[in-house]
Amino acid sequence: MSIPWNEEHVAAQQADIDAQRQEMKAKMTPTERARLEVIEECAAKLEAAEVPFQLWASSEDGKSDNNGSRKFWICFHKLSYVPKTDMVVYSDRVFEAWGSLFPYILGHQTAHGAVTIVTHQSKTGRATAVFSKGECQYIPPPPDLPTCDCPPPSS
Repeated sequence: MSIPWNEEHVAAQQADIDAQRQEMKAKMTPTERARLEVIEECAAKLEAAEVPFQLWASSEDGKSDNNGSRKFWICFHKLSYVPKTDMVVYSDRVFEAWGSLFPYILGHQTAHGAVTIVTHQSKTGRATAVFSKGECQYIPPPPDLPTCDCPPPSS
């Protein structure tokens, strides 16, 4: 039996992330560190205003790998301002916030390939969107059907 995810788990995970960020920051050039501190300041202001956000920053001065991607991306995110006292609700809000990124990410993934991706609602399994050829088509929920007080059909 596993221990349910709780606020202590989230705090421990954040402590690990913060330690890794400090290690990376210690290895940066003064220019890289200055850039990162400006982004950290922006993130702090957004958090203080309780604006859900996600910011990405590269810790290297424009360097890229052989494939053109930048190395050492750091993500600053506060995706939910729901209290962590109810971890089910908190996790749902974080998932919904990440879900807002799906159209961009999955649209990009399907733009040049002959692939179609369908997303589903995690609790009901209902399909919510179809991503194909760089486009997203949302699937509306089924309409509420009126209830009927009719007697059941007899055979």
